[in-house]
Amino acid sequence: SLYTNIPDYLEYAWVCAPNDPHQLVNDNVITTLTLNTEIQDDGGHGSIASNQISLNPGTYAFSVEVPSLILAEPLVAGLYNVTTGRWVSRGTSIAAAGYYNYQFQRTIIEGQFTIATSNVFEVRAFHSEPDPAYGAFIRNWSYYAYTLATAGADQRTTVKFWKLR
Repeated sequence: SLYTNIPDYLEYAWVCAPNDPHQLVNDNVITTLTLNTEIQDDGGHGSIASNQISLNPGTYAFSVEVPSLILAEPLVAGLYNVTTGRWVSRGTSIAAAGYYNYQFQRTIIEGQFTIATSNVFEVRAFHSEPDPAYGAFIRNWSYYAYTLATAGADQRTTVKFWKLR
């Protein structure tokens, strides 16, 4: 077969209706982002509960994607290892388009790590806005196109893992 040695794939996300309220990331506050759905878990290597992903021991490649709407300042998001109390990796958002004074932004973080025992992970975000009246809003860009209010139609914060060994 052409397809051999393909790593197991795991995906977790915040899945909701497109018109569900956003999640607010207050200024200068590290915020745990919502994760509520296991999309896929080939091999049963992980689980999700209370915005936390538990992973079995092993080496994983990962990708985290956080769409947001924010006034001027970039959003910093990252994968945080709750078990060790350390960031695995962080990244800064990239602006895509403006909406009045706001910008649609997307933060994408990629990397690889190895854990010897089961560990728990969260996606956390923060930003520093000079005017404390504003915050960052975690929501899918499609919200502004007024897509259908169908439960499960909108996937916002998304975490993908590939179990390498």
